[in-house]
Amino acid sequence: MTPSNASQWEPISRAHGERFGAIGPTNTLIRADLVGDGYLVEMEAEALLE
Repeated sequence: MTPSNASQWEPISRAHGERFGAIGPTNTLIRADLVGDGYLVEMEAEALLE
């Protein structure tokens, strides 16, 4: 996940844990100012479907 404002790391991580905590995914938070002014969070996901 990429927040446009690094001070928002805690609510972003909490929301990630609430939604994905049961499956225990990796969560890497990186500050990136180039995402765009209209976006608060960028998320990238990969899934294995069996």
